[in-house]
Amino acid sequence: MGVLHEEQLQLDEAFADYSQALGVDSKVLAAYLGLARIAFQDQKWQDVGRFTDQLLKLNPFAYPAAHLYNAAANFNLGNFAAAEKSTRRFQSLDKEHERPQVYLLLGDILASEHKCLGAAEQKRIFLTIVPNAYDASNIKEQIRILEDLGKGHGDDHMRRNHKPEAY
Repeated sequence: MGVLHEEQLQLDEAFADYSQALGVDSKVLAAYLGLARIAFQDQKWQDVGRFTDQLLKLNPFAYPAAHLYNAAANFNLGNFAAAEKSTRRFQSLDKEHERPQVYLLLGDILASEHKCLGAAEQKRIFLTIVPNAYDASNIKEQIRILEDLGKGHGDDHMRRNHKPEAY
């Protein structure tokens, strides 16, 4: 029922359905993922992290997207090391590049950790997968800035002007 309510954008009902499923059986992985998706839409990062942590503890391979949600939650909470770990796990599982935005997320995580050349490389990989992205020119500019910073130029410019997006 949770999935049906979620598809119909009846998120309160979906949340109640998923919560009820977990009340009956705390190992219903799909319910954790559903709760994480709803919390993600509401940008309730603590909840996204909590639900995905529980899911991943039970089975880290059942739903690869849980790693991506977990990474976004940790990024938005400022837990960059945990965000990077989850992002890299997702990348290792996403062999077909079904969610290439993971490369942008990892780029922003690395930029937040002042790993500018690594950040530029991740964004460059995204553009090889999605060369006609709607914001390709903006991403190319980010790459240019990150490469300059990685070479030791314009560090103050990066701190003032680079504001990673929330995921």
